[in-house]
Parts: sequence; structure tokens; C-alpha cells
Amino acid sequence: MRLLFICAHWHGLAKLRLHTDDTLQIFDENTKLLGAEFRAFTNTTCPAFDTRELDREVDARKRRKEKQEQGRPSTSKGSATDGARYKEFNLQIYKYHSLGDYADTIQRCGTTDSYSTEPVGTASL
Repeated sequence: MRLLFICAHWHGLAKLRLHTDDTLQIFDENTKLLGAEFRAFTNTTCPAFDTRELDREVDARKRRKEKQEQGRPSTSKGSATDGARYKEFNLQIYKYHSLGDYADTIQRCGTTDSYSTEPVGTASL
């Protein structure tokens, strides 16, 4: 519940349309707290649960494997790894790494509603 509250607080700060130096400082401090809570979640809560792939993930993996094996000599179909594999929460991905850049980016570029990342000069149909 603590992590959920901190995520909601962080998201609310990120969505503000007008920031001051004080709100950016609060946002930066909340981002540090969010990182600490995610690490605590990874170290304490995640090991307590046996998480597995979803059925659609298993099916997608099987389809990829079958597509890769097309044209190869037939081997034994079905193995012990065809079931749902163990999945663990991965904190080492870009979306978590980039959270620390939000406050600085807002300070340099403004809030995300004040600019667009769409390329200039695209033709409208």
C-alpha cells in the first residue's frame, strides 16, 4: 500500500501543468523515495510470491519457437519447459532507470503538455 501511495503521489506531481522550484524539489525527493520503495518491494515482497508467465505469454513463446523450428529437422515436440516459466520482477529496465530524469527534464523543457515529440513537417492526410 505504501508503494502504491508513493506511485500515485509521484504520478500526480508528474502530471502537474505548472511547476515551481518548490514542486520540482518535492518531485525530486518523491522520486528518490519511489526508487527506495521499489528496491524494498523487490527485496522483500517479490520473493514471497511464486509468479509465473501468463497463458498468452506461454502461447506466444510456443509460437515463436515453432516459427524458429520451421524448416529444421523434426526433434521431440514438447518439453518440460513448455509450461509457464517463473518470472521475477525486473527493476533493471529503462523505464525505472529513467524516472530520475523527470524532474530535471521538466525544469529544462517544461511540462510535457507544452511541447510535442512529433516530427515537424509531416504531411496531414
